[in-house]
Amino acid sequence: MNRIYPIAIILGCLVNLSQATAQYKDKLTLAEAYDLAMINYPLTGQKSLLEKQTELSLDIIRDESLPNITANLEGQLQTESLQLGSDSPESPINVEVPRESYKAYAQLDYTVYEGGQTTAQKDAVKANLQVGLHQLKTDLRSLKDRVNELFFIIVLSLQQEQLIGISLNNISASLQTLEAGFNNGTILESELVKLKVRKLELLNEQEDIRSNYVAAISVLEELTGLTLSPTTMFILPSFDPDTEVDLQRPEQGLYNAQKLLLTAQEGSIKASRRPRVVLFAQGGVGYPNPLNFTDISHSPYALAGLRMTWKIWDWNAASQKTERLQIQQQQVDVRKRTFEYNIQTRENEFIEKIEALSRQIENHKNIVVLQNEVLQQSKAQLKNGVINATDYLIQVNAELEARQTLQLYELQLQQLQVKYLTLFGML
Repeated sequence: MNRIYPIAIILGCLVNLSQATAQYKDKLTLAEAYDLAMINYPLTGQKSLLEKQTELSLDIIRDESLPNITANLEGQLQTESLQLGSDSPESPINVEVPRESYKAYAQLDYTVYEGGQTTAQKDAVKANLQVGLHQLKTDLRSLKDRVNELFFIIVLSLQQEQLIGISLNNISASLQTLEAGFNNGTILESELVKLKVRKLELLNEQEDIRSNYVAAISVLEELTGLTLSPTTMFILPSFDPDTEVDLQRPEQGLYNAQKLLLTAQEGSIKASRRPRVVLFAQGGVGYPNPLNFTDISHSPYALAGLRMTWKIWDWNAASQKTERLQIQQQQVDVRKRTFEYNIQTRENEFIEKIEALSRQIENHKNIVVLQNEVLQQSKAQLKNGVINATDYLIQVNAELEARQTLQLYELQLQQLQVKYLTLFGML
């Protein structure tokens, strides 16, 4: 029976280990990083709040369109009152309405026709929701620039670390050769020291690159909520220069939503100029009888009817409000065209830079090949004692610099392409 417990513990550890391993992300694309960063960003919670606010606003509009019941109490005292006839025996009528009066009643009002104001109010609330959602998308777009920066820091760090590793391998191999020569008395110790110093310098550079990599990984994990393993592959999007790029920025949707909101507000103004028809009913008790002035007593009463209100003249206030909204729509159009113009005028600039950098990369590939050939020759010359360690290190550094420059150019090209696609909203 006691053997069951160790087995259970081992199984539990294996389950926990598998769960921990499952949390790691082995491959991460830039698009996935965008989506995860936006999901994980606190501001994203604003979306549900906007939707809840809109839902409540629509409920309020619906409730306000339902029949309205109010309880009322009125009382008044006046200086004069109505008197018919007199208290003379000869007078056939003797009615004197008291100077004080009151009534307590309940009233029901139900709007049977409101000129489309309820529909206009709902349209305005829905349009306002779209403005809020598009504003949220616009605010979240800055996350893409941040993710881009982290992505390229990570990719560049990995590439530089790999290149330095190649140079370290070359120096280590040369050290073994020189140590054999030193042991045979054919190589000076100073030649060995020079290579060892350069090796330490490269190790320091590698450590600095590693620290940048770890810092960028830490921030990216915080943004995306992921746990990234040391073997995680970071995939950049491919770029096809022949693909037609269309402007698809969230700001465009925001401008369109703002225009729709102004249009909805214009509809509310038009609806307010139409007549309103209200069905009403009133019932209660009054003194004297509110409906029969000859009944000088506490009397119940009831009445019902139809009431129409129509503001037939408003001194052109509605027209002026409509004109103001139309001007605001034109202002939104101007801002949208200006925004699109500022981006589209940069298209040729990006294309020219991409083409120029592509040509530089092709030329630099040849430089790397030639520098590598010279390095191999220098390695053989160092082994044969034709050159010293200083000459060899010069070529090691030249070859490393050529490779680093090539990778930097290639990364700059990818970064330029990503910036181009991000600028136009294609990413």
